[in-house]
Amino acid sequence: MSRQVALSRIKANFTAILLILVIITPSTIVYANTQVNSTLLGEYIKFDGPKIVGNEKQATHLKFKEYVMGTVVGSLDAVNHVKSIAKATTNVVKVKDGYSTKFLMHKDNLELLKNIKGLKTVALNKIPELEVASYPKEELSSEALPDMFIVREFTGVNQVNSTFGLEGEGVRVAVIDTGVEYAHPDLRGALDYVILSGGFREPLVLDADESHVMLMQGFGKNATGWINTKGTSALIIEPWLTGVPVTEDYYVGSITSASGVYRFCLTDLYFPDDSEYNFGVLLVDPTSPGNYTVAYIDFNMNADFTDDKPIYYDGDRVAEDLDNTGYYAGVLGGFFYDIGFYFTYPGDFMRGWDLSGNYLSIFYDFYGHGTSCAGSIASRGKELYYIPGYGFKTLPGIAPKAKIVGVKALWYGNTELSMLWAAGFNEQVSEDGVRMVYSGSKRADLISNSWGISYQWYDYYAFGYDMESMLINGLSVPGFLDPSFPGIIIVQAAGNGGFGYGTVTAPGAASFAITVGASTATHFYSFAGYGAEASVDDVVSWSA
Repeated sequence: MSRQVALSRIKANFTAILLILVIITPSTIVYANTQVNSTLLGEYIKFDGPKIVGNEKQATHLKFKEYVMGTVVGSLDAVNHVKSIAKATTNVVKVKDGYSTKFLMHKDNLELLKNIKGLKTVALNKIPELEVASYPKEELSSEALPDMFIVREFTGVNQVNSTFGLEGEGVRVAVIDTGVEYAHPDLRGALDYVILSGGFREPLVLDADESHVMLMQGFGKNATGWINTKGTSALIIEPWLTGVPVTEDYYVGSITSASGVYRFCLTDLYFPDDSEYNFGVLLVDPTSPGNYTVAYIDFNMNADFTDDKPIYYDGDRVAEDLDNTGYYAGVLGGFFYDIGFYFTYPGDFMRGWDLSGNYLSIFYDFYGHGTSCAGSIASRGKELYYIPGYGFKTLPGIAPKAKIVGVKALWYGNTELSMLWAAGFNEQVSEDGVRMVYSGSKRADLISNSWGISYQWYDYYAFGYDMESMLINGLSVPGFLDPSFPGIIIVQAAGNGGFGYGTVTAPGAASFAITVGASTATHFYSFAGYGAEASVDDVVSWSA
């Protein structure tokens, strides 16, 4: 895995874009007789009559050049009158000064609003203007280009970050996906750690599919500093038990083991470049016999651990050697869910770094999709990228100071337990059976699900009544699954099941999820299905 490949993972992902609505977007409703000073939403003034305020040019949407967007407040009859002349509106809601709706309206109809009796406020939204670069046709169709710097303008994130100073600090977002590669420089600061009872410390990540747990075998060191591993079989739970032949002995030299027992295994990692990586992994107990607090990974694959840097239990758990070999392995430890065959019965959540040296889990991204989602949400914007037509750009995410709780659940699909774990539930076994119980605190503030089930048979009875959708509904409602559970916000992809009947697939049809579709920005990748007719802010045929 080269450094170049490792640094190419972060691209704009449609699910994360709408997180700004949850994390950092203020209200767009402006009440009469209220002083408002907002550089984000435009210039608003105090008034007593039904006057229109705001900048019409700034309120014009990029797609609908002849339309403006805004919010009205007034009597119920007045707001319903607005609905009758608008192109589109949201549901009418009760507010402080009457009723309100948001609207999309042709600009020629704005003057009609002044004559509506009982209308108190018309406030136009400010949409940031962006000069769109022009690409040659062959460049449009040849490659996917990172565009998070454009997305941040379209959604107003730059203004929110600079005006309000809101960048997601103190917020944890659980990304339930293929894993997250925290070795990427733009995500190194996004990994969080937790201290458990008993003083145990783990990175806040979960391998819900038990996709890579190494069973560490003990070896003694011979007189020349080698451990005789050749001819043995390294055992890895994936969650099936996989044996990888060890073809050579490994040198440990002067690396200290207080017990004299060196714990060894090989990795069996699958990365998006379709390659399998079998790095040697060593666990040692340097000071106290049987307390394995230091790990080594043979990134240069020379069967010699003495030239590899140690990874400490109480230190940075991200295993990478990008500056030297260009390789990385993921996060050592964290948490994984044992399916009940190997360590527990029934299954349970377990710590990933066993201090007794019996096992060590590695949390990594096998496909790259989860890393892309995490980057869209919380990229730190440290790396510099060359974007044709724009020059060199950094790519900070929507909330560049948020923490990412990586959850790997698309290895074989343990998404239900993943959402419960992220929401703060633990497994409890009693005489009555196994159930999930709220722990008293959520592990994440939001859950991002950039996946769906694009099969109509899953929605056989009715859209939104499948198991995944009903679980999302239950997690979204405070007190429903547990009296003390405050509920959690879940952002869900609408799916790739378009077009036609069944476009919004499970669990995007859940009643209480914030369901997000995809639209284009300023360039179009032919592989994704965009044709010659593609335009800015368009929707591709397969998207919801």
